[in-house]
Amino acid sequence: MAKKVVLDKLEMEEPDLLSAEKAAQPLEEGGTAADKLALPWRWVSILAVSLLLTGGGASYWWLAVKKAGGRAPGHKIAAAVPLPRRDGLVDAKDFILTLKDDKGNGRVMVCDLTFELYDGQEVRFKKNMLAIRKIIYEKVRQKQAFSLLLPEKKSALKEELNAELGNLLGKDVVKAIYFSKFVIL
Repeated sequence: MAKKVVLDKLEMEEPDLLSAEKAAQPLEEGGTAADKLALPWRWVSILAVSLLLTGGGASYWWLAVKKAGGRAPGHKIAAAVPLPRRDGLVDAKDFILTLKDDKGNGRVMVCDLTFELYDGQEVRFKKNMLAIRKIIYEKVRQKQAFSLLLPEKKSALKEELNAELGNLLGKDVVKAIYFSKFVIL
């Protein structure tokens, strides 16, 4: 007893061998279908590469000109010439002090001072540098941190320091006091 069996066939498309041959055949306008499809991608890739090169070149030019201070990168810039140090200036560097602010919180002050001295007083000043640094520490620690941010308070501190240094060294030693660095953290 033989029975007929019906097989289900999935609907699958078999590769059309003729369509591959059609793609390889030249079209009326002169080129294959695969060439026609690849042509826009070539243009897009050429456009993308040219945009990247143009953008990169423009940004390099902009950064180089900005870094060079408005000059093109090919121009030579003269080297900076250090200014000569005037006689009669003495530096007292690296003062690091802890101060209290108006709420009682601790703040750190970092400063450098430059002293302008009368002629011939540098040796006398440098000989007493330890006592001078001690006076500066004591006077600054008496101040509150945020009061020193005001210009008039800073000027008052300079005058107090000048008066104290005048008592220590004599009135004819220090002409002026300058803060060459002043930071409160």
